[in-house]
Amino acid sequence: MKRREQCRKFTAGRIILEKYIENPDLTINMSKEDKEEYVPVERNVSNIVRKMIKLMYKLSIASKRL
Repeated sequence: MKRREQCRKFTAGRIILEKYIENPDLTINMSKEDKEEYVPVERNVSNIVRKMIKLMYKLSIASKRL
């Protein structure tokens, strides 16, 4: 998966996750589309976060070399 795609996927998933964390009552009327997006995000968030941290670390080191 490309780095920018990982960032976009993480951001989109995080927005959905935060929406339901902030207002759990919304889960009662969750659309089928949101359910399909929310469940994989919830399962894969640690994996995606790990990849994002590695990417940020690499970019940080690269910028210090310039």
